[in-house]
Amino acid sequence: MGLILLLLFLWIMWKLFKLSFWLLGVLITIALIVFTVKVLVIPGIILIFLIFAGRIFTN
Repeated sequence: MGLILLLLFLWIMWKLFKLSFWLLGVLITIALIVFTVKVLVIPGIILIFLIFAGRIFTN
């Protein structure tokens, strides 16, 4: 009986271990997307807005 419980416990731990790697991959993907938006997209939008604002206010 103890061997069956040990195998069941090891199987559950293995599934949780694999799930934790999957969850880590998802979190890294989300972090990279957020980083890309913060570093590239938002400054790009601000730069485009400033270019258009400069053209409007200098004419």
